[in-house]
Amino acid sequence: MAHANKKDLDSCDFGGRRPLLLAERHALLLLSLLLALCVSTAPAFAGSTPCDCGTCHGDFHGPNWDGCSGCHDSPPQTGSHLTHYNSPPLMSVRYGDTAVSSTADAYKFGCGNCHPLDKTKHRDGTVEVELYDVLAPSDSLKAKNPASAAYDTGTKTCSDIYCHSGYTVTSSVVGLPLTYPASPIPPGYTLNGSYIMDPTCSNLTYAPYTVDYSRDYTATPAWGTSGTFTTCTECHAFPLTTYYPDVFAGVGDSHQWVDDNGWNWRHAYNMSFDPVPCRTCHNTTVTETGATHWTTGQGGASIIAYDPVPLANRAMHVNGNPDVAFDVANGFRYYNQWWRVDRTYSLAGASYDPATKTCSDVSCHYNPGGPITMWQKEVKWGGPWRDEHESGQECDLCHRYGYLSETCQPAP
Repeated sequence: MAHANKKDLDSCDFGGRRPLLLAERHALLLLSLLLALCVSTAPAFAGSTPCDCGTCHGDFHGPNWDGCSGCHDSPPQTGSHLTHYNSPPLMSVRYGDTAVSSTADAYKFGCGNCHPLDKTKHRDGTVEVELYDVLAPSDSLKAKNPASAAYDTGTKTCSDIYCHSGYTVTSSVVGLPLTYPASPIPPGYTLNGSYIMDPTCSNLTYAPYTVDYSRDYTATPAWGTSGTFTTCTECHAFPLTTYYPDVFAGVGDSHQWVDDNGWNWRHAYNMSFDPVPCRTCHNTTVTETGATHWTTGQGGASIIAYDPVPLANRAMHVNGNPDVAFDVANGFRYYNQWWRVDRTYSLAGASYDPATKTCSDVSCHYNPGGPITMWQKEVKWGGPWRDEHESGQECDLCHRYGYLSETCQPAP
């Protein structure tokens, strides 16, 4: 490898740019001397290059390596790559990386979520799409894909992938709330009349029942096309709606449930007030209220459907977690023009525990000092609920209008 000497530097054609300053010439001369030293002292790299390039640039995929874009755009600016990693070419993207670094405005899913994790499959002459790997990191989106996840090279579509899915719920039969003395009282639990309730006097108790969740996968747009992407339902239900008899007492999910009479309940119905908007409980993901409308569900049932709402932060969407964050700025407005009700409740003290799926101190459920008192301090997401014709106690968990008392008593 020949390097420039001082004469070479003086006579270089720098593409019409200004002549080099004396200090710049000295810097280039020093660099040429260092390179010459490298050639004379370093062993050959891979038996062909007379300089150990790895000293400065690192091994492939190492900490000092130039990055994928040293060879090709990373992410590529073609096909649907920018839908999945919306960025100009970067040097920092790594082959096999499953990290998600999305921002408010752009999805950024690491290459390893759709391509092999095994680096030996890089530069092997084949562009490989790999959507399932049993060795995928347990906290990655790729690990959430089933073994059936696949890419069809003919239709250029992906199937059975977590990122384009929602979920469905089924349950066993849910019995009516347990009473004492017919059933024993667990340690620390309380009594409301004869009904056994939890230590906070918020939830009734039941004989064991089961709830099963399964993914509901949707077809992806063909690679290189954008699809329509105008409604949230292209990937998942909006809102998720469950139906009797697949689900008893609305357990497992509290978005919307249709009972055996064909009536819809829970947050979408909201006791005939305006449906609870997404932003009320998912405020780090969406911040606009969005409209709703009545439509026809399974078996001809009338249900609430939510209209599309813009994403405020893509980092909180398709990240593997159902993020709950209450709208403390706006609270929640109870409005019904026919009942002449227009009241806003603060959510400043509300919290959510993802481990137990429990909301605490949500003023929609717990407001003992308000103009309309409510007493359910802790609310478990997907807990049993039926109207007063089936279980007045479940219907009365918040207001305590007579089926339940406002407070509980210690167990005898």
